[in-house]
Amino acid sequence: MILVIDRRDSSLEIAGNSLIVRIDGVRQSPVPLRLLTHLIIARKTQLSSSVLTILSAQQTVVTILGGRFQDQPAMVLGLNSTQASVRRAQYAAALSPEKCLQICRVLVNAKTRRQLRLLRYVQLARPDKRYAISKSIQVQLNSIASVRRCTSVDSLRGIEGANAAAHFKALTQAFPPSLGFTGRHRRPPPDPVNALLSLSYTILYHSAATSAHKAGLDPLCGFLHEPLHGRHSLASDLTELLRANAEQFVWNILRDGAIGNQHFVQREGSCLLGKTGRSLYYQLLSAHKPVWEKQLDYQARRLRRFLEATTS
Repeated sequence: MILVIDRRDSSLEIAGNSLIVRIDGVRQSPVPLRLLTHLIIARKTQLSSSVLTILSAQQTVVTILGGRFQDQPAMVLGLNSTQASVRRAQYAAALSPEKCLQICRVLVNAKTRRQLRLLRYVQLARPDKRYAISKSIQVQLNSIASVRRCTSVDSLRGIEGANAAAHFKALTQAFPPSLGFTGRHRRPPPDPVNALLSLSYTILYHSAATSAHKAGLDPLCGFLHEPLHGRHSLASDLTELLRANAEQFVWNILRDGAIGNQHFVQREGSCLLGKTGRSLYYQLLSAHKPVWEKQLDYQARRLRRFLEATTS
C-alpha cells in the first residue's frame, strides 16, 4: 500500500509492527509495516533516523518531495543483499557498446510502441483531432524501423527525442484549451497538465529506482541515460517504458473531470495542485501505482536475466 503524508507538522514513529502517524498531535490509525510498500512525504514531517532504518529494513521505499514538487526529491531505498556479480555484469554491459546498444534498442522500441498505443486510444476518443494526431502516429511508426537499423546509442537517443517531440505535439490536441497545455514544460510547470505530468513522472521514477534496487541492479548506472550527478539513470531508463501509462492516467482524470482547473493554484509562475486536488490525485493514483510497480519489477528482472545470461 501507499501512504501519503500531505499535512503540515505531521510526525511519524514506529510502535511494534506498525507505523504511527500523528497529525497536529492526534494519533491516526496504525499502518501495518508489512503492508506498506511506499511512503510519500509531501509536507513538513517530523521523524527520527530509527524510523527510516526500520522502513529500509522492511523494504519500504520513502520518497520525500519538495514543497512545490520542483526541488530534487530525496529517496530512501530498502536494504539489498544481492550478489555483487549482478552489478558487475551491469557495469560491464554499460561499458560495452554492443550490449548497451542492444539494451537501448529494446527500451526505445518498447517506449515507442506504448506511445503509439496511447495516441491511437486518444485518437478514438478525439475524432475531431484525428488528422493532427495521425501525423504524430506516423512519426512513431517510421521510427520503429529506424530503431532496428540504428548502429549507435547516440542515434537511438536522437530517435527517442524526435518521438517525444511528436508525441507531445499530438497530446496538446488531446486536452481541452481551457487547461492551457501547449507542450511539455517542467520547471516550473505552467499549467495543470504539466503539473500532473511532473508529479506522476516523479512517482514513477522513484518506483523504477525501487524496482531496479530490488532486482539487485544499481539504479545509478543506466544505458539510454548517461550517468549524471544526482540522477538514478537506470531508473530513468525504466521510467521511459511506462511514461505513456502515466500520461494516459493524467489524460483520463482530467478528461473525466475527476480533477480540474479549480483544484490548482498559480504561484510565482508555477501551477500547483491545491490541498483538495492533492488528496484526489493520491486517491486516484492508489489504483494505478501497484500496476506500474508490477510492470517495473518485471522489466527490472528481465534486464537482470539478460545481464546474467550474457556474462555466463
